[in-house]
Amino acid sequence: MHGFFFGRVINNITSILFVCTSCCYAKANLSQQSSDDDLFSLSLEQLLAIPITVASTQPESLLDTGSTVSVITAKDIQTYGYQSISGAISKLAGVEVIHSYFQKNLTTIRGVLQDNYANKVLVMINDVPSWDGTYSDNKLNRINIRDVERIEVLKGPSSVLYGTNAYSGVINIKLKDQRPAYANANFQLGNHSHHVLNYSQNFDVFEQSKLFLALSKKRQAKQQRDFTAENQETAQVTDFIDNDNISAVLTHGKHKILANAYEIDENFFAFVPFFSRAGGPLKNEGYMFSYGYENEFGEQGKLNYLFAYDRTEKSYYRFADKRESSRRKSRRIHHQLSFNKVLTDSYSLELGVDYDTRRSLDFSNYDFAGNFILGQNITGRSLSSYAFWSQLGVNHSKHHWLFGVRNTENELFGSNLSGRLSYRYDLSAKQRIKFIAAQSYRSPSIFELFFIDIGAGVHGNRELNPETSDSFEVSYLSVAPNWSLQATAYYAFYDNKIFRRIGDLILEDGTVAPNVNIYNNGEEFTGYGIEIETRYQSLNNWGAMLSANYLDGDDGDKAGRDEHYNFKFVPNYYLSLGLNKPWHNVTLAAMLSYRSSSRGPEFPINSSITLDINASYTQRLAGYQLSHNIKVNNLTKEQVNMAEYVRRRGVNQVPITQGRSISYQLSILF
Repeated sequence: MHGFFFGRVINNITSILFVCTSCCYAKANLSQQSSDDDLFSLSLEQLLAIPITVASTQPESLLDTGSTVSVITAKDIQTYGYQSISGAISKLAGVEVIHSYFQKNLTTIRGVLQDNYANKVLVMINDVPSWDGTYSDNKLNRINIRDVERIEVLKGPSSVLYGTNAYSGVINIKLKDQRPAYANANFQLGNHSHHVLNYSQNFDVFEQSKLFLALSKKRQAKQQRDFTAENQETAQVTDFIDNDNISAVLTHGKHKILANAYEIDENFFAFVPFFSRAGGPLKNEGYMFSYGYENEFGEQGKLNYLFAYDRTEKSYYRFADKRESSRRKSRRIHHQLSFNKVLTDSYSLELGVDYDTRRSLDFSNYDFAGNFILGQNITGRSLSSYAFWSQLGVNHSKHHWLFGVRNTENELFGSNLSGRLSYRYDLSAKQRIKFIAAQSYRSPSIFELFFIDIGAGVHGNRELNPETSDSFEVSYLSVAPNWSLQATAYYAFYDNKIFRRIGDLILEDGTVAPNVNIYNNGEEFTGYGIEIETRYQSLNNWGAMLSANYLDGDDGDKAGRDEHYNFKFVPNYYLSLGLNKPWHNVTLAAMLSYRSSSRGPEFPINSSITLDINASYTQRLAGYQLSHNIKVNNLTKEQVNMAEYVRRRGVNQVPITQGRSISYQLSILF
């Protein structure tokens, strides 16, 4: 996906939106509004009974899953005015979205820190895994939240189901392609040059065929702030993330095709010295295509096949005068075949095989004329793996067992066997207790293994071992017509976690590169925590949600002269409290979030409290549904900081949230 394509297509989304809106306006009718109306008329109990797919290849309700899962619905998104997927999931217990010195939107589940690249939490779109071939990285921004039906978050090791990258959890973004026919346009304006255009439509193409199409263009509020680099140079930078997205889902009988393309620009200030190497924004581009086939053979079972192709590109200028640029291109190809069979009323069996290959297509630096200057030992590198997996379900009265195992064969790291055992006891029709023991496995990325750049001071390590983890948890769930509760306690062991250690490196020619960041495996360490998520919906429509968690861990992976270890930089307490109240056509909502203090490389990071306010008004006009929305993010202008845990060289912290933003959104449902 090249800039030319986005310049000709995505940058003209505004015109496309108005054309599509005009066409649909002529065809609109009241029956198309039923999807949103039905969603908001459902009780809390009914919403939580909607089948989810992140915890199993077969749809099942939140009560009946064999894992710990949290769900954000389209109703939650509209009520609290979430403006991004990262903003929504960060309100869940045990989930945080953080920034590092180099990268934004790094999802952290249960405090297991990601490095500069988001490769320890798997991101899926409509059950299709999506990640980069070089860094094993994923992008939450490739989907606009206005196109999301729900977000399913599985916490804890998930390798038996999904293989590598599902190390500490999985996020499954479900689009609105399963809704009845509808069309929706969203226009948003805000301070600091914030604006969003979004259009989505779901319609019947011909017999047995449906098409979902979504287009969006988002310019995030640009916040100015002072930044001090590693060498103590200071300047003012503009903090932002801009993204354009196109998504399409075509369903025809047993066949489903998914396509997604994105361009994401974000401020970039990681290089040193700051003034000479801050050459402009970091540009991320990519597209994904998948084909799925599902066929039921009656009592014989169900066959599923999935093919996915993911291509990504990352580019930026290394100097302010743009005399040198860097390009990183990669692709990943994924195949999965599975067969599910109900053996008896008490037994079910699932068998599957996966094949995955990833390749770095270009990882080089170029001059202003496009001539090659320098490679970094990655271009042309590839890795492949295949896996066999199986799950056996056993149901007897109130007792439910799920046994799973996956054997992964990686061309560099040989064989790995991961297991999972889940036991569920039904206390009543609406109460469950779950016991879960699970393992995870993540193979090092091409970047972590082979990258060499003396100037950047970062080096890969061919001697890396895969990361592994073992987790044990107990969970209690209870659902009633107007309230729900999920409480979980877990204890986990993490081994060979990959992180950057500052030290001296002996190169292949015998010379020494002093004081550089080297990818290393850490020693085994443990993590433990408690997560609570509860919701309440009163008879007079008062609504509330509470997410709270405590987490901590030991310093078993302490390493290096700066005594780096995972939980040194992780706050122990998180809390999000949401309240909402509808009056006729008006809904008011507030979200209070607390993050406790933590340590940093040089000095402590302060605790923080943020408050978001959302007000919406819905009206009928000429047969159409119009929603007006005013959102105030960070009302008190609190600055929320995260320890700079990756490089740890003179920069103690980076901001996650800063400044106040106010926006107005008009949504038209046709």
